[in-house]
Amino acid sequence: MCGKQACVPAMNIRFRPGFKPRTIRTALSAINARRGSGNADAEWSISMQALSYTATAKALHWLMAGLIFTGAAIGLSHAYMSTGAMLFWLNVHYAIGLCVIALSILRLAWRATHAVPPLPATIAALLRHLAHGTHLVLYGLMVVVPMSGALSYFARGKAMDLGLFQIPPLLARNPHLASTMLQVHGWLAYGFIAAIGAHIGAALLHQFVLGDEILSRMLPKGFIRLPPLPRRAKATD
Repeated sequence: MCGKQACVPAMNIRFRPGFKPRTIRTALSAINARRGSGNADAEWSISMQALSYTATAKALHWLMAGLIFTGAAIGLSHAYMSTGAMLFWLNVHYAIGLCVIALSILRLAWRATHAVPPLPATIAALLRHLAHGTHLVLYGLMVVVPMSGALSYFARGKAMDLGLFQIPPLLARNPHLASTMLQVHGWLAYGFIAAIGAHIGAALLHQFVLGDEILSRMLPKGFIRLPPLPRRAKATD
C-alpha cells in the first residue's frame, strides 16, 4: 500500500555482473533519502535523470558532432571550390581535425572515469552488442581519421597555418607517406560517415519507432521527456 504518499514505481533496471554505475547509485540514494517527503515528482525525476548522460558528456558529444559534421562537409566539397576559397576552408578543416583529436582525448578520459547509463532492459542482447560495437568503431575512428589527415599534411614537410598561429613542420618531407596517408584518410573518413549515419539512424529508430527514449539520454535537460507519473493513490486507513 502507498498510504498517504504517492506511489513511485520501482525501476526494473538490469545491470551486467559487476557493473555499479555511480550515477544510478547516487540518484537512488537520493530517492531513498527523500522517502516520506511526499515529493513524488522530484523522486521520479531524479530516478529518470540517472538514466541520462552527464552535462559534461553531452557537451563533449554535441561539440564534437558539430565539428565533425563541419569537417566532413568541407572535406566532401572543397574540390568544387575556387582556389582561394579552397585554401581557406582547408585550413579550417585542418584546425577542426586538431580540435577533434584534443576533444577525443578528453572524451576517452571521461569515458574511462565515469559510468555509462545502462540501456533499457527491453533491448535485445544482439542489439546491445551491435550498439557496443558501433560505439567502439566510432571512438576509434574519431581519433584515427583526424590523425591520418594530420600525418598526411605534416609528411609534406610544411608548417600548418591556422591563421592566428602556425604549427611548425613536425615531420621530414616524405611525399610517399603523405600520399599514402591522404588515401587512408579519405577511405577512413567515408567509413566514419557511414558509421555516424548508422548511429544516427539507430538513435532515431529507438526514439521515435521503438519509443525507448535512447536519444533522450544525450539531449539537453529541457529536451528529456520523462514518463508520466502514476496516479496518486488514495489515502488508506
